[in-house]
Amino acid sequence: MRIHHASGASQEVRLSGRAGAWTARESEVREGDGRLRWRIEHEDWRSVGGIAMPEHTRVTDGRRADVRIRYREMNVNPELPDKI
Repeated sequence: MRIHHASGASQEVRLSGRAGAWTARESEVREGDGRLRWRIEHEDWRSVGGIAMPEHTRVTDGRRADVRIRYREMNVNPELPDKI
């Protein structure tokens, strides 16, 4: 899916459909001149409580940042205390 912003920038979102649910696999925003503003990629999917969740996420800004996130533990809809 491609979204065009009034600023001239555009965002592309790549989706995957599995078992009747959509997941965002990758998304990136590019400036009007085509330069990458940022990209996020979700990788190594697994089921957590019946929900598809990525084990790794990579975020880049096309210039100096390249961050990889590894999720050690995931909980879907955990009970939260009344006071956080």
